[in-house]
Amino acid sequence: ISAVFGNPLIAAILFIEVMGLARRQTMLVILPALLASGLGALVYTGLGSWTGVETSSLSLPALERTTLHLADVMSAVPLAAATAALMWLAFRIGHRAAALAKTHVLRTTIGAGLVVGLSATGYALLTGNAPTDVALSGQLTLVALGQDPGAWSTGALVALVLFKGLAYAVCLGTFRGGPVFP
Repeated sequence: ISAVFGNPLIAAILFIEVMGLARRQTMLVILPALLASGLGALVYTGLGSWTGVETSSLSLPALERTTLHLADVMSAVPLAAATAALMWLAFRIGHRAAALAKTHVLRTTIGAGLVVGLSATGYALLTGNAPTDVALSGQLTLVALGQDPGAWSTGALVALVLFKGLAYAVCLGTFRGGPVFP
């Protein structure tokens, strides 16, 4: 995991998140997690004349050069505010789902699975794109989007954010994991 994300700290944080430990217990696993992540990153990238694993599989293929415009920079501020608002909403839905899951575990988990499935299906029917865009991490979708950004309409991207956001929010409160991989 540290090799994929390019940073041992990210892998350690993911490990701690998946473990779902309390603060005191977290300190007991942080050192082994950091050590394992650091060794994994070292093996992946190589050491001196010893080469590591090829990193070309993690890069986006041949993107065109582009220039940064002032309008692009200025649009980042309202986009960041909108993203923060959507994430706040997702966390609220996740907290609500978690509260329901405490009292009705089976019903809430099955309902959450249905919401995720319906989100993926609704997205696929609405946009004509694959339902895996909603259900999976998006790494393959990112490559396709980077190669041909004109193939995606603004409506499809907005639908992807909304449907994937709903699935994320429901999973956050009902399935094992945390904010990175609910």
